[in-house]
This record gives sequence, C-alpha cells and structure tokens, in this order.
Amino acid sequence: MPSTTLDLIRQVPPDTKIWRYMDYDKFVSLINRRALFFAQAKRLGDPYEGSMYRKLKGLPENSDLEKTLKTAYSAINGWRSYAVVSCWHMNPFESVSMWKLYAGQHRGIAIQSTVERLRNSLTDNSPFMRVLSGAITYSDEEPDVEPGSSYGGTEVSLFTKRPEYSSEQEFRVVLYVREFHGLDSVGGCFVASSLETLIESIYIAPTQASYIPELIQEFLRTYALDFPVHKSRLDGHVEL
Repeated sequence: MPSTTLDLIRQVPPDTKIWRYMDYDKFVSLINRRALFFAQAKRLGDPYEGSMYRKLKGLPENSDLEKTLKTAYSAINGWRSYAVVSCWHMNPFESVSMWKLYAGQHRGIAIQSTVERLRNSLTDNSPFMRVLSGAITYSDEEPDVEPGSSYGGTEVSLFTKRPEYSSEQEFRVVLYVREFHGLDSVGGCFVASSLETLIESIYIAPTQASYIPELIQEFLRTYALDFPVHKSRLDGHVEL
C-alpha cells in the first residue's frame, strides 16, 4: 500500500545541528529584516526539484498513463511557484565544501542552529497554507505516494533529490504560500524569524582577519543582539 505524504518525509532528532552558509550581504539582510529568505522551489537550480518528471520516462508515448502523468506534472510544476524553501546543511562540524560552495572559503558567515530552533523560530504561519520540514532523502526512485494525500507527490518530491546531491546532507523547511503574486519578482519571500531562537552561534569563514569577529559583534549590538561569534576551526595551526 502506498505511503502517505508525511510518512515519506524523513525526520531527524530535534537537536540535530544545522548550518546556513552565506555571504555578508545575506547575513546583513537576515539581521536587518529579522527574516529568513525562502526561495521558490523552481529557483533552486535542480530541474527535478519538486517535480515528478522521472515517472514519465519509459512510458509509451500518448498512452493513457503518460497523459495522466503529464497532466499531474504540469500541476506539480505549478505548485513549484507556490512552494518556498529554506535549505540547511546537517553536520556536527563546519564543512569545507559548504564554505566554498555557498560563502566562499575565505569570506562570509555561517549561522549554526538546530532543527528544533529553526522550527520554533518561525512564529507566524498565517501567510502559509502548509508548513513542512524534514531531511532530504537521496534516491533515484520517486516515492509511491497515496493518490488521496493532500498535495499528492509534489510534497514528497520536494524532500527527495538525486544521489549526486547527497554531499549537501540537507534539512529543509517548505512553506506553501497563499498568494503567488509578487514571488517571481524576487524569486521567493522573506519569512519573519525570531533570531534569538534561531541562532545558536555564528562562525566566520576561514582565513578572515582577527578583528572580524569583534566587528560582527559590534554590528549585532546595534540590533540588540548578542550571539557567540567564533572564528572557523579551520584557521587552526600546528606549532612545530
């Protein structure tokens, strides 16, 4: 028997450590707005993101099943405009590859949080029809979702990626917005977040000048915020 949507979204312990790597401009925006940016699913860079396209491969052309799935695929792609996503990296430690990919190894900021903190920081769900969160499952197989489940396969597809992306070890929050208008102009939306709840620590990218942590702390104090600011562990050296 097919599983329901929520059965197929992989959950992790609430104290799982998660990271968001970003450049300084995005960090300033986060603090100034007190809001996380959620990108439209269709803007995340993977054409399979949130789609069920793979189910169409290998089907007889113009068969009833192909026509049915093409109709569903079009509808699901439509939902990719309404679904907005915040992506985080699960890891007990900093990640060299994440620094390089999202912040530049020698610049930028990493926000360290936990799954529970992230969920609890999103205090106002009123603009959203549905809020889902969970860890990505990396697989070539699309999940077999019960047809009657609320949004069908689109929800689970937003929590399933191809194995080639497995190094991301991603945890994400997915929101379905009530109004699509205006999302396309910025590629997503800003969602109010309690930063005091969200942020556990802040890390500075490797090889930054020694005075940068104090500058970041001074910047935070202008917003009445006070978080531990650490230099990257990758800056350590061995004395011979």
